[in-house]
Amino acid sequence: MKMLKKSNRTKAKISFILLDWSVRESFHILHYLKNQECDRDDFEVIVIEYYAREYDGIRKFEDQVDSWVVMEMAEDCYYHKHLMYNIGIVISSGDIISICDSDAMVKPTYVNKIIESFNADKNIVFHIDQFRNNKKEFYPFNYPAFDEVIDEGCMNYANGLTSGVVDDSDPIHARNYGACMCASREDLINIGGADEHIDYVGHICGPYDMTFRLFNAGKREIWSEDEFMYHTWHPGSDGVDNYMGPHDGRNMSTTSLLSLVDKRIYPLVENKAIRKLREGKESKPEILVNLLIDEQLAKNWKRALLDGRGNDVYEIDSKHLVETYLGARIFQNGNIFTIESIENDHMSGFSNTSTFESIEKARVCIKSQLTRNTITKVTIYKILVKILYVFRLLVHVMKKPKKLLRLKNISKAPKKIARDVKARNIFSSSIVDLIIYLNMHKTKINYSCRVILLDKIDEVILKLFINIGVLPKITTERIMNSNDLVKIIENKKEDSGKILVPASTYIRFYMIFLDRKESELIIV
Repeated sequence: MKMLKKSNRTKAKISFILLDWSVRESFHILHYLKNQECDRDDFEVIVIEYYAREYDGIRKFEDQVDSWVVMEMAEDCYYHKHLMYNIGIVISSGDIISICDSDAMVKPTYVNKIIESFNADKNIVFHIDQFRNNKKEFYPFNYPAFDEVIDEGCMNYANGLTSGVVDDSDPIHARNYGACMCASREDLINIGGADEHIDYVGHICGPYDMTFRLFNAGKREIWSEDEFMYHTWHPGSDGVDNYMGPHDGRNMSTTSLLSLVDKRIYPLVENKAIRKLREGKESKPEILVNLLIDEQLAKNWKRALLDGRGNDVYEIDSKHLVETYLGARIFQNGNIFTIESIENDHMSGFSNTSTFESIEKARVCIKSQLTRNTITKVTIYKILVKILYVFRLLVHVMKKPKKLLRLKNISKAPKKIARDVKARNIFSSSIVDLIIYLNMHKTKINYSCRVILLDKIDEVILKLFINIGVLPKITTERIMNSNDLVKIIENKKEDSGKILVPASTYIRFYMIFLDRKESELIIV
């Protein structure tokens, strides 16, 4: 690792971390940071290159760069953004860390907005969304006016806000978590920094894994409604020729999403330098810098290994939820797997306390514990879901045949259907867990217990099961958006039963549950 330039600032309020892996064509955010209304000493800029490139596009703005790190990683090694985040955290001097898009535009009020937000409430993780314009006339970047970016070609403009900020039906997918994420440096160190697990190599997962773990640690997630970034089209803006770790079909890391369910705070693989800082064992920069890159760990990120990766098991530092399967949860701890049942938020012990060397063997054990009656109910549910899903798809095609039969839409159809099927499977998995949970706890369930559902298909099937006595009598509540969920929670009577929340629903609206009592909810 080579330090081309080292910051002399010691009292910066914000440290901006800008990343490159020899792909950036423009670092024009540096032009806009030069024109901020705040004092220049209020922030520092750290640029981190993963490979060996010393890009001339950065030298054009070198007077605005305080620290410039060239990591000199091997060309046959996939990039790991989380390792770059950790390098930025360790060498930074700011009270606030901001990980943001290097090729975006920001207004002169941008830095002050971040500072003011943390002055008002230090117990937050702060995000700024970005307007995205797909007009190719702005490429190569030619410094358009802000009004031009939110005009013709803007994909997510909604009455002065981004469509992601106003989205109340699926905010976790509608918002750009990687545009700008800001958090206290101390808070980031306290949660172990960015996770260097192999699932985060390449394109999948930006800083939101830290956002989720900060949320689990009790921080409030805030999105700006009056300050935004502005991004114009360039080739490969959605990633090209990148390794993609496990995701939900819409490019959100499933490893990160599951951290919301098991409320994990620490990373699966913690950077050694960050750990020294977290444990208070070392603070000298010259020593910490030498601990930042773990050469042994990086050997697993070789292109030749990852391109043919199977279901290998990798060492981790902390126990974590790998998946939910047929009403139970499979955890990994080191190189072993254990099973726990879904009893409450703390997930009490599964009846079989054995350890397993693979996920497959844990699944076999879980399945062996189920009664034939339970398996039959799950099988019927899965068959009905497929029938109703295909029926809904056909109705959709019949309603809009001309639009759907256009050549452009036909070419996109396979990818969209594959994505929707994967998302449908994730929802189905949560409902299967719910059915098994209800079946196993009939004596504890009564009509005052409410199940929160997102999908009409699931509502129809569960009501059918309840009416014919397949499942215990419970109340089903289908929500369309976060406002519906808030009403249900706020109207909950003190003497009413628990609210059962499928994991897929909890993940989508996790921010609403921050202040809820654990005794009120069961995440299934």
